[in-house]
Amino acid sequence: MELGVYTFVETRLDPKTGEPVDLDKTFAELFDEIELADRVGLDVFGLGEHHRPDYAISAPAVALAAGAARTKRIRLTSAVTVLSSDDPVRVYQQFATLDCVSGGRAEIMAGRGAFIESFPLFGYDLEDYEKLFSENLELLLAIRKDARPNWRGGRRPPLDGQGVYPRALQNPLPVWIASGGTPQSVARAGASRRRSGKRAETRDQRPRLCRRHGRGRGRRLFRALRRGDAPPGPRARLAAPLSGAVRHRPLAARTSDARVAGRRSRQDSRAA
Repeated sequence: MELGVYTFVETRLDPKTGEPVDLDKTFAELFDEIELADRVGLDVFGLGEHHRPDYAISAPAVALAAGAARTKRIRLTSAVTVLSSDDPVRVYQQFATLDCVSGGRAEIMAGRGAFIESFPLFGYDLEDYEKLFSENLELLLAIRKDARPNWRGGRRPPLDGQGVYPRALQNPLPVWIASGGTPQSVARAGASRRRSGKRAETRDQRPRLCRRHGRGRGRRLFRALRRGDAPPGPRARLAAPLSGAVRHRPLAARTSDARVAGRRSRQDSRAA
């Protein structure tokens, strides 16, 4: 089992204007937390994507790249990338760049998004919520497989062999499907050949569904890291969500990709 934390990076709002304040300090604390998570041996650190004043991260790959410069081994992932309202070409390019910067530690956790502010912001219709995700996921995986894909969809101009660069160090670049919604979406994610993610806080039948449909594909447990959970300081903020983690069910069932498994086995052998 892998153990990690994710955060949406809540902001402090000015009571008079409602605008975020002290964002430089917020980001400085975030990078301290990522560095500490790496030092204490956590497997993965995730950042959520939002486009609203109460959260600081709208570009997870950028912030994770800054975290990569201060870490050595921890894996770095979005949690989640709102794929329904993003361009899969740019998503791949950003995380491939992160993968190169971090020495092969990047991952994408793709989701539909629990908040919907990104849809009107980028000019998308909420009526296309599900269709956009399905089509964009299909294109993202096509780009991951082939640097010059030939692809046709209904909501984006086609790709006719144009090159998508840079390419990730990892082949394939890990992609998780995140689900925090209906039991049906969890079952689809668990049964998918892609990696699937489920937040640990949901205490109903959905974690069981994910495990059942994704049986035999490994385990990963995430805990939320919130700035209100503990006194100030990265060590206290990390300790709060992890203190009860072992009592929670695993977050994810994931594929047993031979290349990833082999790479991690070689890393474990060298460490031993």
